[in-house]
Amino acid sequence: MKNGIYFLHIPKCAGTTFRAWIENNYYKDDAIGFWDDISVIKTPPSVLKSKHCISSHSGWGLMEHLADTHRVVTVLRDPIERTISSYRFIQQITGHALNKLAHSVDTLEFFQHPTVRRCMANGQTRQLAFSSMKNTIEIQSLTGTLMQHDHEKKLIDDFDKNMLQTAIGSISKVDFLGTSENINQLVLSMCDFYGWYPPNNLPKLNVTHAEFTANVTSEVIEEIKSINEKDIILYEKFARDGVSGKTTPLQRNEVIRKFEVAMQSATPRSDFRFDFESPLSGEGWYGREQEHGGWIVRWTGPEASSSLYLRLDPSINHAITLMASSYLHEIMDGIEIFANDRKLNMSFIQLESPAGCKRVIKTAIDSTVLSTRDGLLEFRIQLPYTMIPHELSSTDPDRRALGIYVHWLDFTRA
Repeated sequence: MKNGIYFLHIPKCAGTTFRAWIENNYYKDDAIGFWDDISVIKTPPSVLKSKHCISSHSGWGLMEHLADTHRVVTVLRDPIERTISSYRFIQQITGHALNKLAHSVDTLEFFQHPTVRRCMANGQTRQLAFSSMKNTIEIQSLTGTLMQHDHEKKLIDDFDKNMLQTAIGSISKVDFLGTSENINQLVLSMCDFYGWYPPNNLPKLNVTHAEFTANVTSEVIEEIKSINEKDIILYEKFARDGVSGKTTPLQRNEVIRKFEVAMQSATPRSDFRFDFESPLSGEGWYGREQEHGGWIVRWTGPEASSSLYLRLDPSINHAITLMASSYLHEIMDGIEIFANDRKLNMSFIQLESPAGCKRVIKTAIDSTVLSTRDGLLEFRIQLPYTMIPHELSSTDPDRRALGIYVHWLDFTRA
């Protein structure tokens, strides 16, 4: 029985954003993500099958272990847009094998380079054409490198001959297929299927820095098209058009109603700690992060409003305590908290920290707030604004729009 989900993460297809959102819906220990193929190989197949949420750059090759246990979701992107984004990403990453070349020649010369034309060609089709992890490692070990030997070039050429038909076969077996253009509809489809909360938007992660640019002339576009002929066919005929033909448009309010009905059938809770190892229903949160002390925490953002959905015992009053911190005390000073749109009174305990930006916040919810919705609670944190750490200090690499850093929330009987 297919109880798991495998996110086949194709690079530069909005995948980091999508990956974090999928993992939000699972317990921390039930989700596992891989950024390299060696880590996949070192993980026993029995462990892979036991995880309900897997994400990886290993393409279809990982399905040799997961075909009977996991559904597949993947996101594709317009091949020209994706290739330009990849080029800008290569400029940004100093350790990338093509980084020096990207900075030593202009954009057109870069895409005319014979090694680039081999390494960057049809990257999405390749990901979907891998037949096994052995196949994945053989091909991906050469992708993005400056190949020097004829046998390496032959290995790529032999694989490329049949990869389009293989990739088309894989596309037909994908359970949830989306494109970067329709990613919101893909999110709604998955929420409708799994009963998850449908976010209004996903925070953009792993966005290439604005200072890394590409001189995209008509000549550059033609070069990119010439090295992505298979990707263009795959995207236009089997991804974009296929998604349009198969997907029944869903309205977010319909999916929210379905989610709320499911929540109202859940057992009401009281006297518990909500920590971020748990699945998160809501929006306006970034992915899990781990503090030095071992706490799993989350930042709010990129918008100034963040929500969390729970079902509490509607017959009692609840006291809520949460610990949070921020870069700026003005953000902490401006916090407002709402329960089902009713503004709550708050008190603060200041904790010792630089700039006085770490506090324990206490508030309470009257049972009447919960009873009208049979215990369903939308707990919303409203901030005056969010900020980007890199704009505060150019040495800080974090360019996300961040609000507050939440450690945990305690719900107790008032």
